[in-house]
Amino acid sequence: MADDAITQLTHEVRAMRAELAAMRADMVALMRVDGARLSRDQVAARLDVHRNTLAGMVNDCRFPKPMPNGKWLLAAVVEWETEQGKTRPLPIR
Repeated sequence: MADDAITQLTHEVRAMRAELAAMRADMVALMRVDGARLSRDQVAARLDVHRNTLAGMVNDCRFPKPMPNGKWLLAAVVEWETEQGKTRPLPIR
C-alpha cells in the first residue's frame, strides 16, 4: 500500500512540474509582447555579475544580445535563466 501511495505522489509531482513549466512558458510569451525591459545594470544585478562581466558574456555569445535600444526583454533573461537551470521567481506587476 505504501508503494501505491509513493507511485501516486510521484505521478502528481510530475504533473505539477509539467504544469509549472507550461505556466512559465506562457508567462514568458506574455512578457515578450508587453514585458519589462531591463538595463545593463539591472541585468547584471539580476545575474549577480559585474556589468563588464555581462558585456563579456554577450561578446562571447554566452548571454543574449540586448535589443537595439541597449535593453533586454525580461522574457529573454528569464528564458536564458531557465535554460541555464537558474530559475528565479517571476516578478509580479
